[in-house]
Amino acid sequence: MRYVSYWIKDKSLDEIKRKAKFLNQSWSKLRKELIPPEVTITFLYQNEYAPLIGTICDEQVKAEDAFKFPEWLNSKIGGLTPKKIIKSGKKGLGQKGLRKLLEEYFKDKWPRGMTEENKEKYLNRIPGHIINAMKLLKKEGVTPIIMFENREYGAAEVYLMLRRIPGIDSKKAKMITKYFQLASIDILKHYPWFDQIKAKNRSSK
Repeated sequence: MRYVSYWIKDKSLDEIKRKAKFLNQSWSKLRKELIPPEVTITFLYQNEYAPLIGTICDEQVKAEDAFKFPEWLNSKIGGLTPKKIIKSGKKGLGQKGLRKLLEEYFKDKWPRGMTEENKEKYLNRIPGHIINAMKLLKKEGVTPIIMFENREYGAAEVYLMLRRIPGIDSKKAKMITKYFQLASIDILKHYPWFDQIKAKNRSSK
């Protein structure tokens, strides 16, 4: 603030206006950059497991495709629930069933240049992360929303809670925590995890 006051003292009104215009333009550009492309996908705000699954899938592939997968999966299995994902056989997917559907979905969506070996690694890793994440939530008796709703958490608490979830590595946990903070102070208007909480419980802090 002292620097700003010192800078203003010897500047003309026109110079101040030009500076203010530049700052407004820079801020508008930053806000647009902070909003991820997946915010337009409404299913992320209708099913509380969708942001979690999309986040786990968002690795080595396009973010837009990763966050569209939960809606596609929902249409295939008739409901996105832990029971239908965890259980194998006629009543559910299990890891093999989920891998098969993930392979079907990404058949024409793999990034150009992605090797067959990396595709296989992705298909072998991601289904296990999704199922283990569902198992953890079921064991704890919570959902992604209940983990955070109607409570006040600091950044470290949000980060550590996210790190417990299989498939949420350090990088993803930091990213989500950052967006939680930006959304909570109204700098960022949209983010799947945060919006899910607000949609389910308007009194959440």
